[in-house]
Amino acid sequence: YEIGLGIPAEPLFRSSMLNGKELDVYLPELNLAFEFDGTYWHADPRFYDENFVFTLKRNLTAKEIWNNDAEKDKLCESLGIKIVHIKEYDWDKNNNIIKQLILKEISNKIEEKNGKTN
Repeated sequence: YEIGLGIPAEPLFRSSMLNGKELDVYLPELNLAFEFDGTYWHADPRFYDENFVFTLKRNLTAKEIWNNDAEKDKLCESLGIKIVHIKEYDWDKNNNIIKQLILKEISNKIEEKNGKTN
C-alpha cells in the first residue's frame, strides 16, 4: 500500500514487536504511525468520564482504555515510532486542518530522514 510521495504504508499494522497491538496506519520508512481514535472506542475524554463502562469493549472503563492507549504509545516510543493521534471528533469537525497536520508530520519525518531540520 502506498500513500503517495513514494512512501509505503501498512494499514492496520500488527506485529509481535508491538505485543500484538495494532497501528491504524504505519509508515515503516519514516517510523511514523497514525492512530484514528474513535470517540467511543478510545473513550474521548471530552465525552466520557473515567469511570464510564464500555460494554462493547469487554466492560473496560474509560480510564482502562486510556491506560491501554498510553501503554501502546510508550511501547512505540521505545521502538522509535512516533504516533500521531487523530480524534474522530476533530476529524469530523476540521478534516482539512487534520489533513494538513498529517502532511506536515510526514514532511517533517522526510526532512528528518534526509538530514534536514525545521
